[in-house]
Amino acid sequence: MKNIFFLLGVLAVLFLTSCSNNIDVIADDGSTIPTTFFPIANGNWWTYKVQTQLPNFLRDSLYVKGDTLIDGIIFKKMKTKFAPNGFYTAILRNNGVRIKGSSLKLSGSIAISTGLPSPIVFSVADFTFFKENGIQNEVIGTSSGTFQQTIQGYPLTFAYTLNSYFDGSVASFTTTTNKSYTDIKKTKVVLNLKITYTLPGIGLTATLLQPQDVVVSTQYYAKNKGMVYATTDINYILSSIPGLTLPIPSSGSQNQKEFLDTLMTN
Repeated sequence: MKNIFFLLGVLAVLFLTSCSNNIDVIADDGSTIPTTFFPIANGNWWTYKVQTQLPNFLRDSLYVKGDTLIDGIIFKKMKTKFAPNGFYTAILRNNGVRIKGSSLKLSGSIAISTGLPSPIVFSVADFTFFKENGIQNEVIGTSSGTFQQTIQGYPLTFAYTLNSYFDGSVASFTTTTNKSYTDIKKTKVVLNLKITYTLPGIGLTATLLQPQDVVVSTQYYAKNKGMVYATTDINYILSSIPGLTLPIPSSGSQNQKEFLDTLMTN
């Protein structure tokens, strides 16, 4: 009888341990199978051709430097060889990426060039920027907040919302650089901004930028390759404020495309 009770106790411990382990690996979407749409082994390296308004392609290099601990969770540290030209490499640079089930999550400080005289900088924590098995137009990640940043001597207040959406699946896709891929999952990343300025000595706050989707980036991920193509639109229109002239262009509009050139995996 003692042996039976002992056996039942062992089975109970094993069952509880198994349940605990399963809970640890379940993603927000319920998936327990890690996605294969971003191979982030240490030492993996991607190079991208970046097409902007310039006549020639620019070049970005992105690689996995190693493990890093953020808020007690292990992430992969993403680095670039030089200052990035493209939106995708810019948001991953110096930040942590981890796989949780079918999702990719990002933690760190994001610097985004929006056409203003200097990039805007804010932080995200465990922001989901990719989900393998989403529903069309499903919001898969969101981050919002406010911060102050001085641009050319003017203290501005930014209110931002960064959303990511599952943008569907594509069986096959060929880029304008004649590279073809199959089994594609798409993500759309949208940055909405509002900018206000408090007039010194008066205390009145003027809205310099009405809430707008300033950045809209559609990214294509291929199985076992990661992000293979992205097209990003960056647009803004500032409000006219009587009696106030800021050294900031009143509007901006640009498009950039990022093409996977090479991938080296370990």
